[in-house]
Amino acid sequence: MQYLKHSILLTSFFFITSVFSQTWVQQTSGTTLNLNSVCFVSSNTGYIGCDSGKVLKTTNGGSNWQILNTGYSFNIISLKFYGNLGIAAGDKIIKTTNFGNNWFLVLDTAYCSDICFFDSTKYYVSANLPHTNKYTSNNGSSWINIPSTDYFQMSIFFTGPATGWLGGKAPSAGGFTSQHLDATTNTGSNWVSQYSGVLLNGNGAIYDILFINSLTGFAVVSESSSKMIRTTNAGTNWTATNTTSAQKNINFINYQTGWTCGYSGIIMKTMNNGSTWVCEQTPVSSILNSIYFATNETGWTCGANGTILKTTNGGITGLNNSSVNIPEEFSLSQNYPNPFNPVTKIKFSISGKSVAQTFLSVYDVLGNEVAVIVDQNLKPGIYEAGWDASSYPSGVYFYKLQAGEFSQTKKMILLK
Repeated sequence: MQYLKHSILLTSFFFITSVFSQTWVQQTSGTTLNLNSVCFVSSNTGYIGCDSGKVLKTTNGGSNWQILNTGYSFNIISLKFYGNLGIAAGDKIIKTTNFGNNWFLVLDTAYCSDICFFDSTKYYVSANLPHTNKYTSNNGSSWINIPSTDYFQMSIFFTGPATGWLGGKAPSAGGFTSQHLDATTNTGSNWVSQYSGVLLNGNGAIYDILFINSLTGFAVVSESSSKMIRTTNAGTNWTATNTTSAQKNINFINYQTGWTCGYSGIIMKTMNNGSTWVCEQTPVSSILNSIYFATNETGWTCGANGTILKTTNGGITGLNNSSVNIPEEFSLSQNYPNPFNPVTKIKFSISGKSVAQTFLSVYDVLGNEVAVIVDQNLKPGIYEAGWDASSYPSGVYFYKLQAGEFSQTKKMILLK
């Protein structure tokens, strides 16, 4: 934050503060290994690929993680599950057909860094050596080589059997200094460069690619100042978004709402299809390698030294406390706008002389709790929070504030 030069501005600054809610909570992984790839098959059952051939598994949303020994020692860079079928990839590709209990070799000397599933039998893998990208249509019993124009592939994504993208970097004078994003419309028989750049520090690469439909996609570009690029016309044009930190992985839960994670423990969220990104608070400063959301609120990220974080409110960035005056009483205001689509704001007041454990939750017409917006101790003040209902159907919802002995409920309408 820049220093304010005039005392009158400095005085007014203290009338606006920010209080960040406990949005990302650290879970106990039971290991200090680097955790490289997280995926969930339901809200409770998930897996994480680790260094040294280990896989973490949870069946209770991450409250406990079990370390699975695959029988192999290579670092698992990418891990994907399709029901009971799991594929773990790195220097080799291994497979499980019984939820991770047993693993066996599918492909030796693979040097794989990414996997793209179609179904339980068809998937692509990208590799870090020339002309070794591969496709299988029989669950790894046989493979088709897919030639490419790059030497070092980092990411792969296909929106259909024929149409896909490869991201990586290619050698030039002095080392790997040119990142490339190439596209194919004929199952890899030919590739066309869509984005490339020459860098000075030798670290340029396309770390991750994700398309949320046949036209709209994102890619993480690592360079002297990392950025994310977006296309809305299947890659004919790519433009930079406003991400402000180095990112490594992308995940979208629907067309509007997505997250990206990366260096220094930073997670960023968009609620408008990547037009803007907002930093979220996390309790760590380590590298975060992978992020996955099972629902609009519930997500996990993993990274270096056994780091696992979980959110149950979509990683809401914070609450604005807009007054230093202590309110005379607790209150809950009507949300605005109302009706809304898909984001609304809720203002409330916390009174008293000390902090109050505060809950702000959303319920459907049957009385089921569908979202927790606030769950933390708040000092007395006037607050404003937001709720993104992108993944919820139109209808009547109720939001309830509980703080100390105070409780109040109001109605709101989501109209899509």
